Amino acid sequence: MDALAFKRALADQAITIDASVSADRAHHSRARTQGRREARRRPAGADAVAAALDDADVARTRTRMLTGLTELEEDPEYLAGRAFDAASFAGHPYASAPDGTPRSLAAIAPQDVRDFLHGHLARGNVLIAAAGDVDEDTLDDVLGKTLDALPQDAKDAAPVAQVQLQGAGTALSVAKTYRRASSSSARRRRRAATRNSTPPTCSTRYWAPTRWLSRLGQVVRKEKGLVYNVTTELDMRSGASLLRGSLATRSETAALATQAVTDTLAAVRDKGVTAEECSEARTYVLGAFPRELDGSQSVAGTLLMMRIWHLGPDYIAKRQGYFDAVRCEDIDALAAQLLDPKKFLFVTVGRSAAAQGAAK
Repeated sequence: MDALAFKRALADQAITIDASVSADRAHHSRARTQGRREARRRPAGADAVAAALDDADVARTRTRMLTGLTELEEDPEYLAGRAFDAASFAGHPYASAPDGTPRSLAAIAPQDVRDFLHGHLARGNVLIAAAGDVDEDTLDDVLGKTLDALPQDAKDAAPVAQVQLQGAGTALSVAKTYRRASSSSARRRRRAATRNSTPPTCSTRYWAPTRWLSRLGQVVRKEKGLVYNVTTELDMRSGASLLRGSLATRSETAALATQAVTDTLAAVRDKGVTAEECSEARTYVLGAFPRELDGSQSVAGTLLMMRIWHLGPDYIAKRQGYFDAVRCEDIDALAAQLLDPKKFLFVTVGRSAAAQGAAK
């Protein structure tokens, strides 16, 4: 099928397909069918997934991505992330632009895409998760034909090399003037730990950023009013595990905001968290998880995450026990280990050369 016939086939069968890529893997064909006669649509859905790629598809995708890059050049978060990756992962594939560049996109020919798929997509490196009105036999009917057409092993795929964070203790500034109201975005990052470490350690490292984010939000956003928003999260990749944060503020307050973040994290490192903060974080982490499983697609996504990080088929049943085992002292010990501003890499985007002294 060409692109138009493919879209018509999906529409006729009430099928939607999502596809995206991350630094490590492609998330492809999150196909879901809707409607009362769902079972009768499944075989046709499998045929639609196997539709061919033609030259016109590549040309349209290239145009769309080039337009997207133009828009991203106005996004401070994107620019900060690009500068971050280029500095912290220099010499590693993670340093490359995930959305490409005008030059790299122009160089891609349709056959390059086909060759990449043939060399990287194989039965041996495909993980499948499904939820809803589905069982093994149905899933085999849907995907068996497509999977059987793939080679067993991906001849061009290689394990992701481990990489250490580079540039720790330094600050970078990306000058950018926006047509609209001036703003700055700052990012900070340092090495964390792997997701599939032992469950108690994993839970501690997963829970801790939630507590630190709450403290940052209270001090930097609510009390000082220096930022529009501030975030802290774990960036879990096959080749690196990082603690990452960002903030958005006005250019004229960027230096004050980044210094306030540094001071707040240093206070957590030196004095730890309170018992109240610890309890609130536990309640949030445990209470939020069931709400994330609000549909078949989110359940399937959780099952896939469990397989990617080798958490075990009983992870959902044991998850609360993992977090119940985390003590406030564990959070404090992790803060003492990770929250050293001298080990962070700061990147600021905007009119102000903010955070130049934030890592000192």
